[in-house]
Amino acid sequence: MKKPVTIGVVTFNWDGHNYGQVLQAYALQRYLRDEIARNGINAEVRQLNVSPFFASKSSWRKYIKIFILKIFGEKAFKAIKRLKARLLLGKESFMQWERDSRLTEMMGYEYFSQYIQDIESKRKFLEFREANINLIPLKIRDYEGYKDDMWADIYIAGSDQVWNCWSVDNILNNAVKKRSEYYMLNFVDKSKLHARKVSYAASFGLKEISDNIDKSKSIKEYARKALSDFDAISVREEQGVRILESLGLQGVCVADPTMLLKKADYERILSPLQVQNDIFVYMLGAETFIDKNALMEIIKQYQFLYTNAHPDFSCKYDLQTQFFPTPQEWLGAVRDSQMMITNSFHGCVFAIIMHTPFYYLRLKSDDAHTRLETLLKVSGLENRVLTDISQVQEVISATLQKRDSIDWQSVDSKINAFVEKGKVFLQKEVFAFIS
Repeated sequence: MKKPVTIGVVTFNWDGHNYGQVLQAYALQRYLRDEIARNGINAEVRQLNVSPFFASKSSWRKYIKIFILKIFGEKAFKAIKRLKARLLLGKESFMQWERDSRLTEMMGYEYFSQYIQDIESKRKFLEFREANINLIPLKIRDYEGYKDDMWADIYIAGSDQVWNCWSVDNILNNAVKKRSEYYMLNFVDKSKLHARKVSYAASFGLKEISDNIDKSKSIKEYARKALSDFDAISVREEQGVRILESLGLQGVCVADPTMLLKKADYERILSPLQVQNDIFVYMLGAETFIDKNALMEIIKQYQFLYTNAHPDFSCKYDLQTQFFPTPQEWLGAVRDSQMMITNSFHGCVFAIIMHTPFYYLRLKSDDAHTRLETLLKVSGLENRVLTDISQVQEVISATLQKRDSIDWQSVDSKINAFVEKGKVFLQKEVFAFIS
């Protein structure tokens, strides 16, 4: 029997508390595998299981840490550590890092570490990935090992913000190179492997990529060269198409992979809510125009569940009321609540899929808001955006009293047309090359 064609997916899967991340990875693989089975295609789908952000620390780094602490003291060590985080992390990730660092100092490292471990244990992301995503069990200590451990006939990069190559000074540094080489598939030598390189709903997570006079330090030039080697490109936002055009490249805007599956597909794996709930609040760490504490002062009058995508105390209600669902329970909470309030792209996506009335809290960052613009425009739900605390009480009352309703039939019609573009893209650029 002829060896099956291997489709290798390169996307996020490693975050232990981001529901959108793990569910988009699940959805793309689930859709590809279902299509392969339905059409009798001789292929298999595998996802590379590695994070270029969390490579294990080498022992020599530990010795450097001890040396700096002994020679310069703890204050200098903390300053160097902060500078390193500032240089290597994106803006939102750095803000997250600072919050975690402050909490560690306030609460004591051991307590905070135990708190994180407890959350990871409750959310059971590892169990979900192992049960639902075909991950290659790489036995490597450094992410560089993917070059030798993964081989595929067709590589798919995406979805999610895999091409967010932001840096503090907009200069192509080692951190950007490390990330971009992986997610822009630079490691795939097409002349040797004869492999096909495609992206599905990849996101830059930015409004634009800045240029640099020195081409050797230009992130924009690096992205242009890397993406020029792709056989076909699709992105998640209309702004992504415009970024590609600024690079002299072409691409199409398609639906996030979570939308390739139907409500019924998710109902096969979700866990129903065991309690009646009015409002499901799901928050990312990103800052919104509406203060979270002020928001919760209004929401606490109702039956509510609160989930923070990151295990920090972003508002005073987090420690008191936070709900730590598994991915299956999270899906159940979206479906079974009377309404949803979120600042998350995937929170809005799943509310649409589940036909749950929702409102989106506008993020302060224009870069972060970009990912919502296309979704709300395509679905005709631009009016579901909250920017002022004075709006909150009225929209909650109107939704719970059924005075504010969404024409889901109209929304589904628009979304289905958008999703079909994605399915056509995958058929043309992936399945058509499998004999």
